[in-house]
Amino acid sequence: MKTKNLLLYTISLFCMMSCNQIKEKLGGNSNENLISENTQLNCDYTNLSNQFNVKFVINKDPNKTIEGVDYNVQVLDKTNKVLKTITTQPKISSEELDQFKICDQVKSLSTKYNLDKQFNIESFDGNVIIGDYNFDGKDDIAIYNYKNDTKVFYDYFLQNASGEFIKDKFLSEDTDYFAKKYDVTNKMIVIQDNASIKKYAYGNNNWALKEEVNDPFPNSPKSGVICNFNRENKNKFLTLYDENFKKVGKLEYNQWENFALVSKEYIEINEFYNSDTRISSFLYKEKVGMYYKLDSKGDYYLNALELKNHNFTPESKLDYVIKYESSLITKDFVMNVRKLPTSNSELLTQLDANKEYFVSFTGNKKGSWVELSEISDNDYTIIIGKCWVKLLSDNGELNFN
Repeated sequence: MKTKNLLLYTISLFCMMSCNQIKEKLGGNSNENLISENTQLNCDYTNLSNQFNVKFVINKDPNKTIEGVDYNVQVLDKTNKVLKTITTQPKISSEELDQFKICDQVKSLSTKYNLDKQFNIESFDGNVIIGDYNFDGKDDIAIYNYKNDTKVFYDYFLQNASGEFIKDKFLSEDTDYFAKKYDVTNKMIVIQDNASIKKYAYGNNNWALKEEVNDPFPNSPKSGVICNFNRENKNKFLTLYDENFKKVGKLEYNQWENFALVSKEYIEINEFYNSDTRISSFLYKEKVGMYYKLDSKGDYYLNALELKNHNFTPESKLDYVIKYESSLITKDFVMNVRKLPTSNSELLTQLDANKEYFVSFTGNKKGSWVELSEISDNDYTIIIGKCWVKLLSDNGELNFN
């Protein structure tokens, strides 16, 4: 009888030791069994926050092909005692899942870990991102959720005074992840879209709109020319921003020339040269929110509000030429002049390569074509009467200098 009791005690002790080892592997005294045969990724981090450690586990239900992915974020104190486990279901298909199963796809605004790292997934900034998102001194958690066209959404869990992590609806559901910037000095979140900049402050468990600035050029072309038609004799400056919209230099324009300076290095900014020296014009590749990406070597931007204050306005390349140019210089190929705005229309004449022509525009346009009422060179008038030329190539570049 004593031998039997000793055997039962030994078995029980072995079971208790094994169970404790499993719990310790999960990160402390957790009753939640995160690790199973469905586990796809299991990572531990001690460098994302100075306040807590993080365990990140991805599980996948093998019986579900479209859904069934669980993101498990376990918050542990610095002794690895489990404080909280957050489970979300991101919209990731089985075919996509392998892209997300990488431990180092995380970031921290708090410790600056991986802050500038780019991942191989489009519109993605990491599976888990730690930061103080409501500026209360307590680190919070953002967990990847899904993409909708160009917008990306994360689930935000804000830490309250009791150490609980509560999902924030405004940050999670109402705002695009990449549209948010953090104004730490003024303790506000800045949300920028194509039409406005809005600043929100957090208080009493809610976000309140504190300031709103509307885009002065909400209908500007996706790419084109930024123009100032009354530049003065004295030098004036515009602020240059990098791809993170941080100030990095300045762009000077005056009566005769334009040039940009970044870290004492001159940057060439492509522009339209106009014989009327009162006009400054900078080509831009695209508009990003309230910033214009310049056509230059390197990624540099101008701010729409500052451009407005300096009397600049955006124009399409086509509109700029029609309104403000009276001569065109052909490139190193012959240009066709046609009766109608189509390549199949009757050919009226051809313009020689690398030659200047004086033109009169009617103001009419269709696609990449513009209508002219007269064409001449230095010697004689070539054509009088309505005709059409293709001003833009198929890739949006000008067919004239």
